[in-house]
Amino acid sequence: MRSKLILEAIVVVGITTSISNAAILVENFDDGITAGPLGWELFQNDAVGVPWTIEAPDSEGGLMILKLPDSDSSTALEHLSAGIRSHFTLDGDFSAFIDFDLITFPLAESQGWNEAQIKVVAQNSGAEFYSLRFANHESQLAEAFSSLPPHSFGVIDDSTMDGKLGITRAGETMSAWIDRGSGPVLLGSLSFSQFLGPVKVQILAAQGVDWPNGRPHTALDVRFDNFSATAETIVPEPATLLLLGLGSLILRRRK
Repeated sequence: MRSKLILEAIVVVGITTSISNAAILVENFDDGITAGPLGWELFQNDAVGVPWTIEAPDSEGGLMILKLPDSDSSTALEHLSAGIRSHFTLDGDFSAFIDFDLITFPLAESQGWNEAQIKVVAQNSGAEFYSLRFANHESQLAEAFSSLPPHSFGVIDDSTMDGKLGITRAGETMSAWIDRGSGPVLLGSLSFSQFLGPVKVQILAAQGVDWPNGRPHTALDVRFDNFSATAETIVPEPATLLLLGLGSLILRRRK
């Protein structure tokens, strides 16, 4: 219940605070995938006949994202992914971390990448920044990645099967981190003005395409838990707040 209590408290105070008194959001998925202005929405891109399963809470109380092996040739050149994206945005300097447990995370046969990611998307520019664990057909690795050049950077061999992935922003500098249990280790940093402004958060598992060879067709089973974000400002989704406000007016009129 801790996550719901914290989320409700943040709604009451309006999510506006300085960096010295930062806003904090915690989600542990004990009550499922929280919807609403400070919650999440689901997304998934499936192989034909082999859809992703997204469950929260799963048997361990986390967010489980599972895919069985497939042999679907029609989506062999399509990026498959499943996860959650935030209704809220983080603004100003921030940090966002998520626990991960790679239950089934094999090498990617002869093409593509199996991935577990935390990603932020800048709402003003569309620029994306990732911290991820991934497996190609040869190695288990960790990486900082961006939609802006040099795209892939800070790639290291990494066999961590449970730990934390994180992203921080200081000014216009984004940094990707992995925590193997003894504190965050920097994967890489990148500075662009396109990273400024509010960002939304995504937490996902994916099977990426190595063009023109294709994507993995393996099973994939990733558990996430204990998402935490600290930011100068955490802003609920305006459209959802508007609907909540209208609902409140309707209730008042009925009284």
